[in-house]
Amino acid sequence: LLAEGNTISGSDLVENDETESLRKQGVDIFIGQDASKIPATTDVVVVTSAIPTDFIEEVGSAKPGLLIMDRPQLLDRILSKSSSIAVTGTHGKTTVSSMLSLALLAAGLDPTVIVGAEIGPIKSNARLGQGKYAVAEVCEYQRAFLEIHPFGAIIVNVDADHLDCYQDIDDIKAAFTQFVGQIEPKGFLVYCEDDTNAREVSVEYQGTRLGYGESEGSLYQVRNIEITESESLFSIYREGDKVGDFNLQVPGKHNILNAAAVVAVCHHLDVALTKVAETLFTFTGADRRFQQIGKYRGAIIIDDYAHHPTEIRATLAAARGRYPKKRIVAVFQPHQHSRTRLLMDDFAAAFSDADLVVLPEIYTVRDTPEDIANVSSAQLAAKINRTSPEKATFTGTLEATTKHLRTIIRDDDIVLTIGAGPVDTVADSLVK
Repeated sequence: LLAEGNTISGSDLVENDETESLRKQGVDIFIGQDASKIPATTDVVVVTSAIPTDFIEEVGSAKPGLLIMDRPQLLDRILSKSSSIAVTGTHGKTTVSSMLSLALLAAGLDPTVIVGAEIGPIKSNARLGQGKYAVAEVCEYQRAFLEIHPFGAIIVNVDADHLDCYQDIDDIKAAFTQFVGQIEPKGFLVYCEDDTNAREVSVEYQGTRLGYGESEGSLYQVRNIEITESESLFSIYREGDKVGDFNLQVPGKHNILNAAAVVAVCHHLDVALTKVAETLFTFTGADRRFQQIGKYRGAIIIDDYAHHPTEIRATLAAARGRYPKKRIVAVFQPHQHSRTRLLMDDFAAAFSDADLVVLPEIYTVRDTPEDIANVSSAQLAAKINRTSPEKATFTGTLEATTKHLRTIIRDDDIVLTIGAGPVDTVADSLVK
């Protein structure tokens, strides 16, 4: 919006790297939610899902006639100017959309990009391009993606999450099915053939369907996988013909599948695959996605955004594959009390590839007082220790967690801070 010449102002609850960056770009930022600070010249107010309903009502009362829209509605307006490619799914959205954005950039297609984390080469999570395509990460939380009407889409997977706003997995699949119906019929849908739920919801699309995965039924089939301690090699075939050989530096089989989604889109759009292969080889991950922060006494410190049991398993499996003989210490801060309670058994079973698990208290977000009172990280630690005695330790605050880690970390350990909350500050404290 700023790059298009609009005058932008906004607010956040606290100062952070993003508010500082936006100020440097000319955005007027104020701290705290205060309707009186909205400039009189404002035409549109955009709110995120984090903004309370009563504040939105306050804005409406204070500024009669002002157009108020939510972020997905604005995103759809931005995407309508381009042939948009929406990347969705329960896990992996940011990585896939980052890979795809960089591949299109490398091919000279100058895409508009809006994703969920900073992408290193563009030093931002968003850019305004002049090319035909736009790539956007779209989320299923509160059915936000149902505001989006893309030209094409990628569905990475469909899993049980956000059960505070969905009844169950069938309710989630119904929302994804509705989203599929909003993709332009003359566009395309890329989906993971290995994921049963993604495959089932994709059937409803009447346009071009492109499945990818290891499964025999995949149009774009991943073969010849070879994972070493430093790289992942694989080939992709389309209906028996080799599309290409590829090499990834980011670890984990899940990233091979993420890359396959990008190859499928680019092959379908006739993007030069040499540029795609180069992009995938040099891709080091988006911010907070298996990001190596530094070292503490020789131990390697890695930060990852995983906050769902499936994501944790994939992240730890990638770590085990990359460092098969090292001791792996997983420092997991659960994100949201209700998610932790509803998926407690799955969380407890997600740490098989970790040698030790350190658990600070749950990060509170969108939780009711009842949610907060009913579950704690201490319960998760106890559940893990029932099957693996003394494996998990509850540490409470992030400060106490950092102090505990300094007493247990060995020189050759691999330490992963895991979670969508501020657990990354633990990694930063150790490295500093």
